[in-house]
Amino acid sequence: MKIEVFQKLKNGKYKLKLEDGIEMIVYEDLILKYDLLFHKTVTEELYKQIQDDNQKQESYYMALKYLKPRRRSKQEMIAYLTKQGFMRDMIEESIQKLEQQGYINDRDYASAYVQEQLLVSSKGPNKIRGELEKKGIDDRVISDALLVFSDKLQKEKVAKRIQKQIKGNRSKSNHVLKQKILQDCIAQGYEKEIILQELNDVKLQDDRAIKQKEYEKLYQKLQKKYQGKELEYKIRQKMYQKGFYDDER
Repeated sequence: MKIEVFQKLKNGKYKLKLEDGIEMIVYEDLILKYDLLFHKTVTEELYKQIQDDNQKQESYYMALKYLKPRRRSKQEMIAYLTKQGFMRDMIEESIQKLEQQGYINDRDYASAYVQEQLLVSSKGPNKIRGELEKKGIDDRVISDALLVFSDKLQKEKVAKRIQKQIKGNRSKSNHVLKQKILQDCIAQGYEKEIILQELNDVKLQDDRAIKQKEYEKLYQKLQKKYQGKELEYKIRQKMYQKGFYDDER
């Protein structure tokens, strides 16, 4: 088949118009590879080969575009290219090429991810580990990357988180506050042993003023339904549920 027209497009592509009205969108690299500007003819076998090579190029360039905003793990890239409809062998070839060029490296990715989370988030090592596992990073690679997250650093971050919640407490008893802090820090990925150690060392604020405020709120609410001893019983029951255990107000 004779190539009748070469039309330059964006992104390093050309539209080739062949005889019989056939059109091909081809990367410039392939035009040079197969010397199409010189020969200006395409056999049926070459046509199929160019189409296949063009898909491989498309897979590679789409992968590069996907990498522009930020780093990607190998699994993320495979999932993305699969979603774009590329064949497995094309994806594997693109991934191999990207790894050889240093664009994809799960060890570097994990290290950079941990460093970023240390700077911009309050996540603990267990939560970061879980996020990296979801991205397909090997356990040993994750463990190596998390070595920078020392026990000392964990303690500093947990202590800071504890102080923030203590200062922001307006309605919880010290007992309830401690339980909330423990659950919160565990959910954020910190080790329970370290959290408990920091909680034991921290000095909580006197919660008598909070207790009095909560008592008065309950009194105003419940006096509409109860009176006398029954009212007092209901208030004490609610106060107990809130973690205020003694009879003082």
